[in-house]
Amino acid sequence: MSRVLASITVSAGAIAGTAVAAVSLTAVPFLVKAVSDERQLAVGTVGLLSTMQLGGLAIASWAAPRLMRPRRRVIVASSLLGLAACLVGALAGNFGVLLAAVFADGLSLGVIAWIAWAEVFGNNDKIGDIAVIAPVVGLVAAPTITLVLSLSGTRQLFMLLALLNLAPIAFALRGSPPAMTARITRRRHAANRPALALLACLFGTALGGSSLSAYVAVIGRDMNGM
Repeated sequence: MSRVLASITVSAGAIAGTAVAAVSLTAVPFLVKAVSDERQLAVGTVGLLSTMQLGGLAIASWAAPRLMRPRRRVIVASSLLGLAACLVGALAGNFGVLLAAVFADGLSLGVIAWIAWAEVFGNNDKIGDIAVIAPVVGLVAAPTITLVLSLSGTRQLFMLLALLNLAPIAFALRGSPPAMTARITRRRHAANRPALALLACLFGTALGGSSLSAYVAVIGRDMNGM
C-alpha cells in the first residue's frame, strides 16, 4: 500500500478535490428520490438537481481555464464554495434555493475537475492516477450515501458533503501546489472534422449517460423496490 501511495505524483489537494467531486456527483441521483419524497415534489421536477449540478460543472470547466490559473488558492476557494453550497443545501427550505445551492456546488466541482486534469495533462502516469479516483470513490460512496439517507435524511447528507469539502482545503494548504506537466497557453487551434465528430459522439454518450445516472436510483426503487 505504501508503494502505491508513493507512486502517486499528483498533488494531494487535486486528489482530495477529485474524490470529493466524485462523492458529490454520486450523491445527486440518490437525492432525487429522497428529496421528492421529503418535499412531495414530482420526480421529474427534482431531477433538475442533476441538471443544475452538471450545468454548473460544465460552465466552470469551460470558464476556469480562460479566467484562472491552477493555483493552491483556487483549490481552496472552490472547495470553500462547495462547502458553502452544501451548507445552504442542508438548510434550504425552498426548492429553488436548493437548486441554486446545487448549481453552486457544480461550479465548485467544475473548477476542481479542471485543476486536476490540467495538472496531469500530457503525463500518462498522472492521468491514470486521476482517472481511477472517481470509479473507486464511487464504489464506496454509493452504499454509504444510501445508508445515510435511510438512517437520517437529505439534510444530514448535505452536511456530510459540506464536511468533506474540508479535506481538499487541508491537503491544499499543507501539501505541494499543483504542478503542471504541460505549459498552459491561451493559443487555440481550429477544430478539424474528426475532432468535431468525436465531440458530437461524446456529447451523445454523455447526454444518455447523465440521464440514466440522474434517475438510476428512482428506476431501481420503482422496478425492484430498492
